[in-house]
Amino acid sequence: MEVLRRSIEQLRAPICPECKVEMVWSRSALVVAEQVVAHLFVCPRCDRMEETRTAAKNISPDRA
Repeated sequence: MEVLRRSIEQLRAPICPECKVEMVWSRSALVVAEQVVAHLFVCPRCDRMEETRTAAKNISPDRA
């Protein structure tokens, strides 16, 4: 959980290409096989979804 918490703290929300407003964070998930954290954002106006990914450092199977 520590990896996810640190990753979320460093996020910048993307801008919806349709509405031109900042998207809202929905959830994040650790993708251990790829050593990344996937973040899902949703536009508050049109419900468009967008995913961003950040590197997850120091992942070990017993900490994931």
